[in-house]
Amino acid sequence: MVSVDRYLERLNGLIDVEHVNEAERLQLAAQNFESVPRLPLILSSVDDMSKEGTPFTDWPRFSYEEAYRDMAKMLLNELNNVYEGVLMRDDKVYVIRANYGVGIIPSLFGCEIVQEGDRMPWVIPVESIDDIKAILRKGVPDMMEGLGSRVLETEEYFLEK
Repeated sequence: MVSVDRYLERLNGLIDVEHVNEAERLQLAAQNFESVPRLPLILSSVDDMSKEGTPFTDWPRFSYEEAYRDMAKMLLNELNNVYEGVLMRDDKVYVIRANYGVGIIPSLFGCEIVQEGDRMPWVIPVESIDDIKAILRKGVPDMMEGLGSRVLETEEYFLEK
């Protein structure tokens, strides 16, 4: 695993909590259709979906495939937007997640998940109504099945850091 501690220390030293709180208040007011002094501004040097753009920071970036398989790399990828927001002082609300894609919930029900290359995972479709009925007969899924255990382990890792 990549050592994330030095990056976390750097980021922690740069975060202006007062600015973050103001950005969150501005975002909330705008989302609630309240009067705001200005519209929230969110900036990013790289499109999250297409990955197109030119990063302007020295924050490490890893392919999705690397991050999918390494919690430390995933954490650093998730914190990239936070780091950009800190440097640009935009109105981004800082959020990170265990980024395992749309397959998390279907995997709990036994659906097959495929992750190849630098692409987000996808779910192999259930083939028949009988397969769906069989899934439903199993009842409430175990949160440790499929990607569930990996998501929880990753979230615990993030919280520990």
